[in-house]
Amino acid sequence: MKNPRITALAVLKILQEYSDRDHLLTNSQIRNLLLECYQLEITDRTLTHLIVALKQLGYDIERYQDNHKGYYLRERDFEDEEIVYLAQSVHSAHFVAQGYSQKLIDKLLRHLSKYQAEAFRQRVYHDNPRKRPNADFFKNIEDILEAIQGKLAICFIYLKYDLEKKLVPRREKPYTLYPLGIVFENNNLYLIGCVPGLDTFSHWRIDKMKDVEITQDTLPKTLQAFDPYDYALSKTYMYSGPDVQVELRFHKRMLDDMIDHFGTQMIVIEDPDDADYCRTTIQSSEQGFVYFALQYLKNCEVLAPASLRQMIQEVLIDGLNQYQKREG
Repeated sequence: MKNPRITALAVLKILQEYSDRDHLLTNSQIRNLLLECYQLEITDRTLTHLIVALKQLGYDIERYQDNHKGYYLRERDFEDEEIVYLAQSVHSAHFVAQGYSQKLIDKLLRHLSKYQAEAFRQRVYHDNPRKRPNADFFKNIEDILEAIQGKLAICFIYLKYDLEKKLVPRREKPYTLYPLGIVFENNNLYLIGCVPGLDTFSHWRIDKMKDVEITQDTLPKTLQAFDPYDYALSKTYMYSGPDVQVELRFHKRMLDDMIDHFGTQMIVIEDPDDADYCRTTIQSSEQGFVYFALQYLKNCEVLAPASLRQMIQEVLIDGLNQYQKREG
């Protein structure tokens, strides 16, 4: 037998790839796979000793003595359902290009047996047509994280779509930003930061950033205590603009959607005029909340501020006029 440490590692790899609770391996199957995959030949006695050694190292391996059927790796770094969830999330993420998506999924599936991985591939057999190619995406994240850790500013080109459905620079001059955090909101990955010289925060789609470069401009100490998720919570649908205190009346059937959007810390009281309704106060950007209110128009009403009520009324009147004009 070759180096026993190498052989033990080979046995572990065999168990990781070829065994699960539905696919148990006998002594002879493990020995055949060792010979086929690694050109290693061992006896049943040696295999038993190696399994014991792996168990002593903390690997949860069910043995033939436990079930009278065979061996399998009982516990892995991730549960089966965790891998399926992560892989499905990568597949669904439109900001991860198809090629990178497949590489990530392949890495995740290595934590499953070959049979479990194949079952996942059969369930997810088609490409996601919403995926957009951006070769800079993961390099952007790497550079952004390095800048956040080093408390340094970045500069970058920001992209937008043209009528040819191609991503083109929004402007020729690069943007400069102090990066403060990354959040996943509104089905996109956003960088939250502050433009030098401005007191306001802003957010940027990472999949629309290009040519990210780290500068030597150091983050001011006044910006170093910042929670990006507190910021994102007030940016309904990730619309920018100053925040306002929104007083809202909504039907109780909306409660799940309200919590999904604004979190469980939202204070909710019953409407004193109608037991089917509730009231709450939310901090949000005005423009973002206009679209939220329009989406749930039948079941919610903005009570304050007056400026936001006026904005919603104007949008409704303009929309009604537009549709009536088309019909006329």
